[in-house]
Amino acid sequence: MIKIDWKRTFDDITSSFRKHSPEILTGLGIAGMITTTVLAVKATPLAIKKLEEKKKTEHHKKLTIAQTVQAAGSCYVPAVVTGAASIACLIGANTVNGRRNAALATAYSLAENSLRDYQDYRAKVAETFGEEKEKEIHREVQQERIKEDIPIQQDTQIIVSGKKYQLCRNESFGGYFYADAAMIDAAVNEANRIMNYENYISLNGFYEKLIDAGAIGVEYPDMGERLGWNVEKDLIRIDLDAIVLDRQTPVLTLTFRNPPYYDFDVCR
Repeated sequence: MIKIDWKRTFDDITSSFRKHSPEILTGLGIAGMITTTVLAVKATPLAIKKLEEKKKTEHHKKLTIAQTVQAAGSCYVPAVVTGAASIACLIGANTVNGRRNAALATAYSLAENSLRDYQDYRAKVAETFGEEKEKEIHREVQQERIKEDIPIQQDTQIIVSGKKYQLCRNESFGGYFYADAAMIDAAVNEANRIMNYENYISLNGFYEKLIDAGAIGVEYPDMGERLGWNVEKDLIRIDLDAIVLDRQTPVLTLTFRNPPYYDFDVCR
């Protein structure tokens, strides 16, 4: 006999509702509005009948507002209740979305600040010890990072349609993909060209250009549509380094010298 874990089932349902509450509340609100309209239409013939009866009883051709409500108001109670519940659902969905957007804005700002702190730290090290020493330290840090999470089971080089693809690591946002330096440079140039015409481009927009240039295995981060660059502030600038692990495993590392930021598509 299969034993059902009711607590876990309830927790899963609760978690799913919390995750999708804006969509659920919006759906309920829309369904409620439709139901309200149907109920109001169905109640109208009965309401008209009661108003006519009230006119005969009161011996008036025209009823006052109070008499009208007294006579026909009860017919519209279901529609009013459903409408009020629908409005509450829509307001609730908007409130939840507002809170989530505020939390996302905070998270994106923290990510942006973290990336900028990293770049400021590199600039300070270069100022104190010299650019060559900073690059040496940076490569050592990159090597340690890559050693910890590099997918060793994969080849660091693959050949597709006669082109040799190099394993690349996205230093700013993590993750690996296959490309070469020419493809990455082409993606940067194309993204900057688009910015010159359209004023801004998202992080995912840059990744699209990277894929168009021929890169393989590029993954879009969750925040990719919320972060980007604006031509009024700066064009995309990157650092490309060739890291060699164990003197035989070459890996290209891509680092954004000017990290993408939140509200990049807002005109200033």
